[in-house]
Amino acid sequence: MRKFKVTFLPDGKDIEVEENTTLMQAAGKAGVYVNTICGGKGVCGKCRVQVINGKAKADKHAIALLTKEEIDDSYVLACQTRVQDNLEVVIPPESRLEAEQILLTDSFVSEAASVESAHFEPLVQKLYMELQEPSNEDNIADSDRIIRELKRKTKYNAYERSLGCLRELGSKLRNSGWKVTATIARQNNGWKILEIDTGDTNDNNYGLAIDVGTTTVVAQLLHLQSGKVIGGEGTHNLQSNYGEDVITRIAFACGKEQGLQELHKSIVKNINDLITSLTDKHGIDRKDITAIVAAGNTTMSHFLLGLMPCSIRLAPYVPTTHSFPQIKAKEIDIDIYPEGILETLPDVASYVGGDIVSGVLACGIAEKPEIKVLIDIGTNGEIAL
Repeated sequence: MRKFKVTFLPDGKDIEVEENTTLMQAAGKAGVYVNTICGGKGVCGKCRVQVINGKAKADKHAIALLTKEEIDDSYVLACQTRVQDNLEVVIPPESRLEAEQILLTDSFVSEAASVESAHFEPLVQKLYMELQEPSNEDNIADSDRIIRELKRKTKYNAYERSLGCLRELGSKLRNSGWKVTATIARQNNGWKILEIDTGDTNDNNYGLAIDVGTTTVVAQLLHLQSGKVIGGEGTHNLQSNYGEDVITRIAFACGKEQGLQELHKSIVKNINDLITSLTDKHGIDRKDITAIVAAGNTTMSHFLLGLMPCSIRLAPYVPTTHSFPQIKAKEIDIDIYPEGILETLPDVASYVGGDIVSGVLACGIAEKPEIKVLIDIGTNGEIAL
């Protein structure tokens, strides 16, 4: 299949795409945000763009939505126009979703950092240990020696060994003079040993808190040893290319072949791009990010994990699940520490999601005797009493 180059202005971003790719799809691949509220059905007219070089024709949808002057000036609908030539495309201001609309102030970081240390118990922890060498009197297995020391240093009693941590364990212990760091992850009612590193890597442990919003995706980078918030970044949800609201996106996911996969890949790309931005800005190796906790409404959590959401929009409005399994982030192609954990907060109902659950947990209203209200004024609105 032939490929063509599309240049988007004023961003100056180039992308090479296969023939018959829509301009909307090409823009998404190039990281350019184009407004749409109809999910690419060609009925809202919000994605009008101007082709200034190359051949592209306005289709029947554009003829119905654009003026004669716009058509004469080579305006087309990005969601309906297919690439069949090398193109230069101008995205006018009214068709753009500007990244500058997402404001992250200093208070976003400083206020979030004021979490009580007594409540801080990271999902993944690192513990440096100096072990006693084996002897005739103390000749337990290497892994049992690790677990014994972990029990001494923590309040946890149940530990599971992963196959990864057992590989080369003997040589790591002996080559390091029995000075190692264990990476452990909370799993169900116990803990799992993910890896044993030589030496003291205690300080190289970071986590991400991610708000998977319908319109925006926001991430905070935290140092998991101290609890300090290092920084935050936000971006427009790339799924906006497929519809402005969750109902339109569900229709896209369930009505188009590979629709769910496109929505899933969009949110994963958002997260990987935010990770790149945060790690580059703060000089951190992304492989030192060992845990991610994500919260979103019920539909967004389904999209994140690639779960079919079709029944959420149809009576009696039943999701696939309210409680999501803990997974390795690499299972859905999120690029962090290879054994890194992704925990998605549970939902309450089809239209009361993990974002509300996280808000209730964060502000502590469930632990107070007084009657208090949490109001989430977002793309979707919820109230928790």
